[in-house]
Amino acid sequence: MRLSHAGAGGLCIALLVVPYLIYERDAARARSVLLGETPLRRPLAQFPLLLSGWAGTDVPLEEGVARVAGADEYLNRQYRNPHMGEAVAVYLAYYGTPRPRVGHHPEVCYPAFGWKKEKQTEEMVGEAGTAKAKGWPVSIYQFSKARERVTVVSFYISGGRLTSDRADIDSLAHESIADASRQYFLRAMLSFPGAPPTARVVQTTGRFLGRLLPALDAYLPEPLGEGFGPRQE
Repeated sequence: MRLSHAGAGGLCIALLVVPYLIYERDAARARSVLLGETPLRRPLAQFPLLLSGWAGTDVPLEEGVARVAGADEYLNRQYRNPHMGEAVAVYLAYYGTPRPRVGHHPEVCYPAFGWKKEKQTEEMVGEAGTAKAKGWPVSIYQFSKARERVTVVSFYISGGRLTSDRADIDSLAHESIADASRQYFLRAMLSFPGAPPTARVVQTTGRFLGRLLPALDAYLPEPLGEGFGPRQE
């Protein structure tokens, strides 16, 4: 079948216009995501100081550290449980505006301030009283600087899920690229002085997360889903 000159011209224009329209659609979608901002339901500054036996004290964060982290909101606190004789330093950083997703990650920020990574393990920590096979996935790091030691527990929350893997955060962002309201994540680090045994860190972390995570549910942009809580391996 032969096309007229007008028909051929129209076909050529269509072949040029359709990809352009698709490009414009995708570009507009990307712009809406990049310009979007997803706020917390409540400011982190209002996060409770008392968490069922844990009493918190705010700790000022150095201006340079806060600037490098670049979070929209953050919380830096020391929580103590006098009945259990336990203490944990808590750093929460919320990113409601899409940006490079490294954030205040232990493998970035600690070496930047002169710490050397000595050890890293992946663990499942469970709330006290749950089966050993259930828990939340976290990364546990040990760093050293001169004679000092520190142990850091790291994880992320995004899309109603908790993960220890930064790649999971990028996957969640890709899955929700059309929904700017889900382009957020919360970075959490719990730190302990010295290099206590991993089993003790896991136990204390599990007890503390059992109080921390339910409280966070009222602050995050969306409720924590079924995939968030203690899970079966």
